[in-house]
Amino acid sequence: MRSNHVSTILVLAAIALVASAHVTVTPRSILPGGGGDFVIRVPTERPVATVSVKVEFPGSLRVSRLRSKPGWKTDVVKDTAGVISVVTWSGGKIPAGEWDEFVVAGRTSDSSGVLVFKAWQAYEGGEVVPWTGEMENRPAPRVTIDPVPAGLAAIPLDRWLGGSALVLALAALTMVMRGKKPQAGLGSRAPG
Repeated sequence: MRSNHVSTILVLAAIALVASAHVTVTPRSILPGGGGDFVIRVPTERPVATVSVKVEFPGSLRVSRLRSKPGWKTDVVKDTAGVISVVTWSGGKIPAGEWDEFVVAGRTSDSSGVLVFKAWQAYEGGEVVPWTGEMENRPAPRVTIDPVPAGLAAIPLDRWLGGSALVLALAALTMVMRGKKPQAGLGSRAPG
């Protein structure tokens, strides 16, 4: 019985490794009109280094900036509106068995659906692996646009955190002020 559990765990671990061994984008989901940093993770799955990565962004994602990547050169293609539509990082290396990340900042205009990032990974020696397919065949990285929740849940997390921090700060200040008693000689005059 114990060997069945071990076998199951090993199979699940192998599936997880295979599933994670492709180009991915995080966050995995965003709210409509959401954005921020999109992290493109590229693992090297061959016995030779990855030497370039090309990413085509979804049309509804307005990529505004790229994080500089020391050791890598960036080639940018912009659409007719001047928005970054494709970027290629080259000149650096991701050694065999390792991974690296490339970061872009952007915002989507879609209110629902899935953002599909098509990617091409080039290895030393010239092999290019396309990550442009559906989920089962060299899947393109995807980010889901979640529907807007109703009520208070629709308030963005940063506003909840900022509001909560303000309330906690006011509560702490109130407790400190109540706990302090005036000391003789400080701010008071002696009778006389």
